[in-house]
Amino acid sequence: MPKVYRNLDQEIVASVGEPFVVELEGNATTGYQWQLEFDESKLKLIGDEYEPIGTGGVGHGGQHRFTLQPVAAGEASILAKYKRAWEPEHLEQKEISLRIKK
Repeated sequence: MPKVYRNLDQEIVASVGEPFVVELEGNATTGYQWQLEFDESKLKLIGDEYEPIGTGGVGHGGQHRFTLQPVAAGEASILAKYKRAWEPEHLEQKEISLRIKK
């Protein structure tokens, strides 16, 4: 079972080949979704899912879970942008620091 990171203010420490999950709160019913940008020579996206909280429906939020697998040791970062696909600007942005061990 991959480790889940919710407190993204602290550096994530991961090992090459061991997947981990970044969980972000969002509300897909508004059209906003989290999009990740990262160095693909260091990380590989292996899962992307959204799970509504409660009964769902318009106005109910949920959890966006990204499963990533480190592929090379070193320092990396993940830039998470909360935006609508058809709009150029983002509503919110988070930068996640990552240290990948062998």
